[in-house]
Amino acid sequence: MKRHKHLWERLRSFENLAAAAREALLGKRGKHAGARFFADWEREVVRLERELREGSYRPGAYFYFPITDPKERVVAAAPFRDRVVHHALVRVIEPFFEPRFIEDSYACRKGKGTHAGMRRALEFVKRFPWAMKCDIRRYFPSIDHGLLRERVARVIGDPQVLGLVDAILASHTERAPLRWPAGGELFDAVPCPHGLPIGNLTSQFFANVYLDGFDHFVKQELRVKGYVRYVDDFLLFGASRVEVRVLGEAAREDLRGVRLAISDDHAGLKRAIAEVLPEAAWQRGYVHFLRNALDHLSRKVSDDCLTELRWLYDLRSVAEAQVHLRAWIDKWATKHPKLCAWVEENIEETWTFYRQPRAHHKHLKSTNLLERLNQELKRRTHVVRIFPNEASCLRLIRALACEQHEEWLDGPVYLDMQPLREALKPSLQLAA
Repeated sequence: MKRHKHLWERLRSFENLAAAAREALLGKRGKHAGARFFADWEREVVRLERELREGSYRPGAYFYFPITDPKERVVAAAPFRDRVVHHALVRVIEPFFEPRFIEDSYACRKGKGTHAGMRRALEFVKRFPWAMKCDIRRYFPSIDHGLLRERVARVIGDPQVLGLVDAILASHTERAPLRWPAGGELFDAVPCPHGLPIGNLTSQFFANVYLDGFDHFVKQELRVKGYVRYVDDFLLFGASRVEVRVLGEAAREDLRGVRLAISDDHAGLKRAIAEVLPEAAWQRGYVHFLRNALDHLSRKVSDDCLTELRWLYDLRSVAEAQVHLRAWIDKWATKHPKLCAWVEENIEETWTFYRQPRAHHKHLKSTNLLERLNQELKRRTHVVRIFPNEASCLRLIRALACEQHEEWLDGPVYLDMQPLREALKPSLQLAA
């Protein structure tokens, strides 16, 4: 893949910054920030050119405000001079990315937009009887700065331009979860900042860059003819319900970052997982699921209904499990209609482990390992009974977690990561 260099002089030139200022001022001259910049815009552009040339430019602080159209979210407004730099950056690097984007990506591109996307979707509606509407949960807050920077660097090879990209990314962080390098110890973790501010021109452009690999996966690997994407919303069209569901599963598999989050069906845990690990797939522990199934059965039932339901967790794949589930429902729907309806609606929450390597199925389909850890934490904290403050409780729990971590390192291997590495090789090779 060709990398484009020697772009910095063009980016920081007065001509490019002046053109970027004119673009940023469109429709904004009546606003307070735009009017202040416009009153002395040539001097402001000269000042920006000097700062970029000398390497002293630093993005300013954002002004955050909530909106509720169509749903509640927080918009970040950058200082106006920073918006000029955003336009200048996009003006220079966007032409190198635009030919790489697929035709059916419609967000924030010249000649595209919502109306063009709707017309294209209408074409597919006439051609295909089935469609699946998908949305990437908390897309902008979950964008990994490191991965995004790597994808920009595959096309842009100018170190000063990449330095400006780094500065813009570092100006806003939603969260910074810890990540452990391969073979690293507990305290080798490094923070991995996530999140793009909603409102930046660069955020809109970077959002397209970040999902460009996914677009090509859908079109080239899955060979989906009916596909339309607008930012984090996309439509998959197919000839049957089964086909679009399979396509949806494959799309979710490709989009996952953190591989798996397992818990029981607890609303608080599900909200915490969605907030802390927005890119993770969630799995409901199957033991808890089978216990919950008892609520939909009479106490006098003595048949093999639940035993046969339990067998659905000893198969090889989701597709095989779906076939057996249909046979199970056909057999028991007349006798246990409430149970069958509940199972059909909820059981897929417990099948996430099937998307992991088969060697891991036995260990990932339940939460046994985590429950043993929770039992140990409960036992040790029960001895203290009353903590003087929250910090003292957290110190004990952290110490216990470190102790458990060392025990897992030195003890028998519960999960061998080699099958997962082998399973990830094709997607990593595709991303490279």
